[in-house]
Amino acid sequence: MDNSSSLLEIHRISKLWKSISPFLFDLLFPPECMDCGDEGTWLCAICRAKLDWYPPCCFRCGKLVPRRVRAMPGLTCTPCRRYTVVHAFFSPFRYEIDTIRSLIHAMKYRRLRALDSFFATILYEYIHTYSILFPSNLLIIPIPLHKARMRVRGFNQASCIAAQFAALSGWEYAPKCLIRTRATLPQVGLSYEMRKTNLAGAFAATLPQDLCLRPVLLVDDVKTTGSTIEEAARTLKKAGAGSIFVLTIAR
Repeated sequence: MDNSSSLLEIHRISKLWKSISPFLFDLLFPPECMDCGDEGTWLCAICRAKLDWYPPCCFRCGKLVPRRVRAMPGLTCTPCRRYTVVHAFFSPFRYEIDTIRSLIHAMKYRRLRALDSFFATILYEYIHTYSILFPSNLLIIPIPLHKARMRVRGFNQASCIAAQFAALSGWEYAPKCLIRTRATLPQVGLSYEMRKTNLAGAFAATLPQDLCLRPVLLVDDVKTTGSTIEEAARTLKKAGAGSIFVLTIAR
């Protein structure tokens, strides 16, 4: 077997292992509730019922915007509209909640892929609870990882959640419309100017003519400073997207 064939075989085995390892993990270590420890699920119904959902708020300042008749909740407030292209923001949980933070870490770093559908279902229930009516021609686009990070982690948690959410909602899933063109530093701890420099040109968007002007729902796991999502949203707007909505698990 030559070197190229060996590399292809190693790559094939690696992909196969990544696909079956989560199932083996669940078989050897059955899921336990992250809060109370009961077996059978990563968050039991009793503990899930204890979690409070936070209402939709302004993407930039976090204030609750008074809801006008027939207006969508979570709209960016009037003073903040000059600073962001995000039209509305939705996120059910605070990242400071220990249980939510543990679940997100388990999904990202322990590769508990069952949590993809768990979080997608919660997000789907959230938008219905708050009567959030998106346009029928909505595109669902995840915040992408750079290819170097993808090689290390093996999957993009935002893509996994977005795909499951699209399957539940019936809206079109369009992950190829936005890519990450270069690796960036973590945004937490950077000054405003450093964040801008760090993210400048980090994304590229391609919207075919039939997708231009269509509204976009950007999906990510956590909104921290908001700079990454903002840069992705601006990139999509420049490429011809319509209104940009944002959906995350936590903020």
